[in-house]
Amino acid sequence: TEEGLDNLDNFSTITAPFQTEIIGKSAFENVFKRDRYAEFLSFWQFNLNRGLRRIEDNAFANCTGLSQLLEFPSSTEYIGDNAFLNCSSLRGCVKLPRTIKTIGNYAFMGCQFAGELDFPANATVGDSAFSNSCFKSVVFNNGTLHLGSRIFGNNSNLKKIDMTSLTYDDVANNWTFAPDSLYTTNASTELCFVYINNYETTAKWEDLLYNKMGLPTFFKVEHPL
Repeated sequence: TEEGLDNLDNFSTITAPFQTEIIGKSAFENVFKRDRYAEFLSFWQFNLNRGLRRIEDNAFANCTGLSQLLEFPSSTEYIGDNAFLNCSSLRGCVKLPRTIKTIGNYAFMGCQFAGELDFPANATVGDSAFSNSCFKSVVFNNGTLHLGSRIFGNNSNLKKIDMTSLTYDDVANNWTFAPDSLYTTNASTELCFVYINNYETTAKWEDLLYNKMGLPTFFKVEHPL
C-alpha cells in the first residue's frame, strides 16, 4: 500500500522479495510518483525477480516516477489491465519473455518505450496495450496471437513492422484480431514498411494487413531486401 512506503525516503531502488509470484491489484498504484518524494528523489526503480508469474490490474498504474529498463523474468505469464498505465518515465526498451500469455487492455499505455519490441509469440494482447509508445520497430514471431484494438495507437515513431518469420497462412489461420489492430498515427514524412515473407504474394498480405487489420496506408508492404 502507499502508506507502507512512507519511510523509504533514502531509497531509489526497491526489489520484490525473491520468488514473489503475484503482484496484486493496485499494489503500487499512484505510489512511485515524481512529485511524491521530490525533496529526496526524482525517480525510482522496481526490480522484478525470478518466479514472478502475474502482475495484476493497475499494479503500477500512474507510477510516473518509475524509470528503468523494464525486463520481465522468464516466469512471467500475465500482465493485467492498466498494469503500467501512464508510467511516463518508463523509456528505452521493454523486454517481454516468450512465456507471456496475456497483456491486458492499456497495460503499457502512456509508457515512452523506444527502440525495438520483440513481440511474444503466443499471447492475447488487449486494446491499446502499447498506445502512445515510441517504438521504432516491432518484430512479430510465429505463434498464435489474439490482438485487440489499436495496440500501437498514437505511436508517431513506428517505422517498421517485421513479419518475415511468418507466412501468410500463419497470420490468416493462427491469429485473431480487431479490424483496427495495427492502426496507428504517424505524422512523419519518412517511409514506413511492413516486411513480409518473400515466398508469399504481396496482394494477399496487403488485403490482410490493410483491409482486415487496419494498417494505415502510409505503411508500404515490401519483401525483405
